[in-house]
Amino acid sequence: MTLGSTHDRSQTGIQVNDWEQKIETTHNRFLGQNYFQLLAIKPEATKRAVFKAAQTLNSEFHPSTIPSNLPKSLENKLSDIQNWIALAVDTLLNDTKREGY
Repeated sequence: MTLGSTHDRSQTGIQVNDWEQKIETTHNRFLGQNYFQLLAIKPEATKRAVFKAAQTLNSEFHPSTIPSNLPKSLENKLSDIQNWIALAVDTLLNDTKREGY
C-alpha cells in the first residue's frame, strides 16, 4: 500500500482502536435483528427510505474509510456488516421478497 492511500484512510480521524470498537458494537447489534431493525426503519418505510438508510450505513462502513491495518477477525465482521446491509436492501427493495419477508 502506498503512503498516500494510508493517509487518505486516516483522514476520517478515527483510530484503529475506535474502529475496532465500532465494528464490534455494530456487528453485535446486527446479530438477531431483522432487516428493518438493522436499517433502523419502520416496516412501512418507503423504498426511498430503505435506500437512504442503507446508503448512510454503507458510507459509514465503506472500505475507503476503514483503516487498512485491521485485524483479520475485524475484517470478517466488517464483511458480515456489509453483507447484511446488502441483503437487507436486496430484500426490502424487491416487492416480492419484501412481501414474503
